[in-house]
Amino acid sequence: MSQPNELVMVMGTSTCHLMVHDKEIFLPGISGVVEDGILPGAFAYESGQVAVGDLFAYFIKNHVPSNVVEESKERGVSIFQLLEEQAAALQPGENQLVVLDYHNGNRTPYVNGQLSGVVVGETLTTTTAMLYRGYLESVVFATRVIIDLYEAHGLQVQRLIATGGIPQKNKLLMQLYADILQKEIEVCVEQQVPAVGAAILGATAAAPENGGFIAY
Repeated sequence: MSQPNELVMVMGTSTCHLMVHDKEIFLPGISGVVEDGILPGAFAYESGQVAVGDLFAYFIKNHVPSNVVEESKERGVSIFQLLEEQAAALQPGENQLVVLDYHNGNRTPYVNGQLSGVVVGETLTTTTAMLYRGYLESVVFATRVIIDLYEAHGLQVQRLIATGGIPQKNKLLMQLYADILQKEIEVCVEQQVPAVGAAILGATAAAPENGGFIAY
């Protein structure tokens, strides 16, 4: 993140959305607006989704039948890879599902930990891949709600940067982001950007010129 109009998504068990702007604007559901919080001279905005990777892991653990598990073993691929392949073969709207990702409450915009998830439209013909795609779509549409919130208050999002452990592992999910958000998205090559950033900050703080020390 180097300038306004960029939104960084740190994607893991949850997703944290980070943005900077030269103006201080109070938005509903935003965790905090901190001057110099990310870049000197700019106001930092932070929003987020409570469950992302956790939501997908929950689905795999609790809603995948034995035949899907057996197929993944026979083909030598993970259940995630198998379902991604099957879900990618579906056309937009083919699963006829509407899913809300509130399985662990909601952070932005409602700030309510008591909310629960919803799956609407499931029938006897709904497949595991259809459900999985619905869960993927729910996370992306929740991000769309957050971006719409920013833009409704004058913080335009022109470019997204995806970091964390998920973006390089799920091509379908990133394609859904591009299709649903209609925004330019860059996926970081480094898979552990948050950890690398923390290490850089720690090393900087520990440097003697900053009053710290480095142990050898």
